Amino acid sequence: MERIKIISEAIRKGGVLATIVQVDGSAYRKEGTMMLFTKDGQQMGMVSASCLEVDLEIQVERLLDRPHHFSQLIVYDMSREDDLGWGKGAGCNGKVHILLEKVDESLKKSFKKVLKHVTNNMPVMVYKSLHTVPGKVSTSYYPQNDVPFGTNIDTISTKDTYANCLYPQQRLIIFGAGQDVMPLIRFAHDTGFETYLWSANVSETEQFQPAICFRDLKALVYYPSDYVVVMTHDFQQDKKVIQQVLFHQTFRYVGVLGPRKRMERLLHHKEIPSWIHNPVGLDIRAEGPEEIAISIMAEIIKVKNEVQYRVQESNRDLFSSGKEYKI
Repeated sequence: MERIKIISEAIRKGGVLATIVQVDGSAYRKEGTMMLFTKDGQQMGMVSASCLEVDLEIQVERLLDRPHHFSQLIVYDMSREDDLGWGKGAGCNGKVHILLEKVDESLKKSFKKVLKHVTNNMPVMVYKSLHTVPGKVSTSYYPQNDVPFGTNIDTISTKDTYANCLYPQQRLIIFGAGQDVMPLIRFAHDTGFETYLWSANVSETEQFQPAICFRDLKALVYYPSDYVVVMTHDFQQDKKVIQQVLFHQTFRYVGVLGPRKRMERLLHHKEIPSWIHNPVGLDIRAEGPEEIAISIMAEIIKVKNEVQYRVQESNRDLFSSGKEYKI
């Protein structure tokens, strides 16, 4: 959601919105990645590891100079190791299809609505009809459990249509306030998660910034899309969290720190459910707070990306036309 918030705040300046609408093979960024080129020369976001941005800036200037063109589709062939592809010879083994759209009032209003929905933890499906390029691109928005908006919301076609889901900012809820949570809070923040921290004894909230601290287990509204890590280092507190929260709410990810035998004792020697990651984190032989935090975030990111990949592949099956667009 962070990229949506940044773009929504800057898009009022006008300019051109760049969106990766298709990736063939491997690429640094995936489908759905957006970047904004404002009229005053600012760039918000990135669509590559600085491989494409310079050329995209040139394409943006050309598009802005064409009064009767409102959009453009570009393919960057990154698979060649020489300079016969599009002049860089990156050798990344993939093709990146990027849609450029001039920012108009309709796009500004739509992004404002999208930001409102994702801020309220409501994913928004986006459908773009690409067959109208270089004209205006018809875009439909379908918020989860709410009224759709945009253009042609009743006439979505499977032909030449790009589909993507815009997700709310991912939330990581940490139960436990030991000193070893600080690296996890830091890594979670750096990778775009909004972090919440629970402890019955937490007092100095500034110590755990930028996490949002709370003491009452029932004070927070939990969502199925939340990621949860239990690491109180207190057997009775772990049991309290498990009994009062984990078994009364569905989460996308649940990890519990500690060995399997301790987990079995927490569950009164019952079988550990498959949805609990224990020991928490990827098995990289991690030692110490920093390495353990890295292993936890690696596992969380793996789960997050697998979910989004399944959604994207489902969209590709439904809407991909296989049409090629050349620079």
